[in-house]
Amino acid sequence: MTEEAFPLIENFVHEMNARGVRVLISYSAAERAFYEKHRAAIESWDAQFRANPAFIVPRPPSDYVFDASMHFDTVYHLDREGRAIRSRMLADDIVNASPGGACSPTQESSSP
Repeated sequence: MTEEAFPLIENFVHEMNARGVRVLISYSAAERAFYEKHRAAIESWDAQFRANPAFIVPRPPSDYVFDASMHFDTVYHLDREGRAIRSRMLADDIVNASPGGACSPTQESSSP
């Protein structure tokens, strides 16, 4: 992401919040080698999101790192097993970040 993207995302979140919509930040699945190569930039963005109380970030990006064996054509595309795991994680994040969910919006969930 570019530096220009953060204010756009922030404005979107504020606009949605004003409409009563809660926006949850969820990271794409990433192959381990790709994540390690870009770790500093990814974690920098995560820190910016977490520093802003408007953002709901249930998990750190490292929770969405999967082994190469679970990817099939790019560093982002998971195979059937990986998709099932990530889908469950995302569903848990949505439930837990919802009002009355198991965790507050800024509390991190653990990965499976």
